[in-house]
Amino acid sequence: MSKTIDKKIVLVGPGTLPIPVSGNNGWGGIENTLTLIIQELDKRNQKYVLINQQNNYIEKIQKEVNNEDCIVHVHYDDYAHEIKGKINCPLVSTSHSPYHPFIPLWKDGIGFHFHRLFHSVDAYFGQSQISNDNALRLRKDIKTGLCRCGIPDSLYKPYRVEKGNGRSLIIGKIEERKNQATIQKMFGNDLDIDFVGHIADPNFIPANYGKSR
Repeated sequence: MSKTIDKKIVLVGPGTLPIPVSGNNGWGGIENTLTLIIQELDKRNQKYVLINQQNNYIEKIQKEVNNEDCIVHVHYDDYAHEIKGKINCPLVSTSHSPYHPFIPLWKDGIGFHFHRLFHSVDAYFGQSQISNDNALRLRKDIKTGLCRCGIPDSLYKPYRVEKGNGRSLIIGKIEERKNQATIQKMFGNDLDIDFVGHIADPNFIPANYGKSR
């Protein structure tokens, strides 16, 4: 039998695209992941509510936690520090940033971003153990768990080879808010990441960046 918890889970999305995702919209990584999570919670008869809006989202969260025993799971990094101290229940987060596993990228703004995130929540559910280990570097007492988000194996089985080329492949729309161009500019030929996706940021250089493939 699938496990459930007595608390209601308050899922917090970014509020930029609708959830559940409808049709073949082509983008929306967090939104697609939360759609799959919701489907799984429905299968398990787990109590939950989704809050996916940019305006007055804290008031919506407070209404839920004041009426019922809850745990708040925020899936958008920038909201965690705004929620901190405004609810009387556990606050956990999962980062969907593509940079969370890569310590060499945690400089300046990115380092501040994750430091603020990990010090705003009671627990961090990383997408991988690497992500959790990096969280513990910034906050040794943080509680961690796994929330394996991403493309489900049942829908897509990537071709794997025994030995890779040491690079990471990040698939998703390339846009200013995701800072791919900023990362590209900061690290140049030291960047071991290949970004693949529709380019909506004019500052992004689409080819011949990074180390030779």
